[in-house]
Amino acid sequence: MTGRQFFTGTGLIWTLSTTTQALQPDLFDIYGEVTGGFISDEALNNTSGRETQIWKMTQVLVGLVYNADDSAWSARIEWVPLSDDLCFQPENAACGDIYKNLGTSLLYFGEHPVREAAARYQGDNWYADIGRIINPYGLSLNEAPYRHRHDAPHAYYIDKELVSGVKLEAQLSRWTASLGVFGGRGDPGSSYNYYLNGQVDPNLKGNNTPLLETTLAYRRIGRQSTQTLYGGYHHTKTGSAVGHLYSGKHNDERAQVGLDVTYTPQSSLITGYRLLAQYSQYTLGLTTKGQQGRSTPIQSRDLVKRGVFATGVVEFGSRLELAYTYEELDRIDTLVWDRVANFDPSHPAFDSVERNHIVSIAYRLNRNVEFSAFFRQSDFDYAFVSDIEPETDTDKAGFLVHFQF
Repeated sequence: MTGRQFFTGTGLIWTLSTTTQALQPDLFDIYGEVTGGFISDEALNNTSGRETQIWKMTQVLVGLVYNADDSAWSARIEWVPLSDDLCFQPENAACGDIYKNLGTSLLYFGEHPVREAAARYQGDNWYADIGRIINPYGLSLNEAPYRHRHDAPHAYYIDKELVSGVKLEAQLSRWTASLGVFGGRGDPGSSYNYYLNGQVDPNLKGNNTPLLETTLAYRRIGRQSTQTLYGGYHHTKTGSAVGHLYSGKHNDERAQVGLDVTYTPQSSLITGYRLLAQYSQYTLGLTTKGQQGRSTPIQSRDLVKRGVFATGVVEFGSRLELAYTYEELDRIDTLVWDRVANFDPSHPAFDSVERNHIVSIAYRLNRNVEFSAFFRQSDFDYAFVSDIEPETDTDKAGFLVHFQF
């Protein structure tokens, strides 16, 4: 996705400004984010020098929230004139899968430069969202201690996506539950299913199977500590039968359980600790059921992929933050099932595990500006299926500046 020219954004901001003046400015909130910096990704070696970006803009976002006067209704829209989501172009060496890709965003925006565009009805201890939203499965972007795809576990990136539909969320005492029914496909590269040559995105689904998500969380808040136990389930199908391995009807089933603990010590040096741990399970691959399974009996298999990650965060005062993440994730996926296992369910590839070590540091200069840096070291087998040369390293590092208003 490419950014729009400057005068277009200026025109939008001017339009929003004149509109808010005509419709009571106190009912509107405008906010924005601008992020960019240095990024090095050695997995992109031999892609015409694109492995090192001296300065790369990764996101520009402008948001508008409208709160109706004396009403339970509100609405929001987030325009993204410039983003750095993953690209999926077979003819482009830098736009492959999640292991070799220029994109750094946690979300895929597709054809429309919009993050969320939704209306909300707020009830007593519950609310309903309808429109284009970030899916409820997994920790929200605001809750998770990750800033982009390179400092996040692979499992978190796989979990989060933009979808279109309806979400209900309710809270009762310490319990919070949500249920969503959605269309669209917000993670088109997750299972190597390029149905309709990738012509699906958060606003367009490739079949009539709805996406269902449900979450449940229990949170206990103490004087110095907060403990949250959460879980979720995601179910849909991607693509449409009957097709071949890379365009047929695929499973997309996910389940997770996690623990998020924070502790605030009585110390002037270290002011906060956080531990986040999560177990995930994914079912991928061509479905074995129905006409698809009968048409492709050798290629069809429920590929079960499991993973765990843990992130520890230490805060020093209100400005400095250090974090470390360790992740293990089964290597099996559709591409490995084809090009490595050769459709053999007893192949050792089913025992191969990817391991990620991620270190990050962030410094908040003030309420508007944050500097962050990261280093990611990944160890995984079969890099050649992602067109990564055997002798090529896959380390990633970067320094980013984030401005918000």
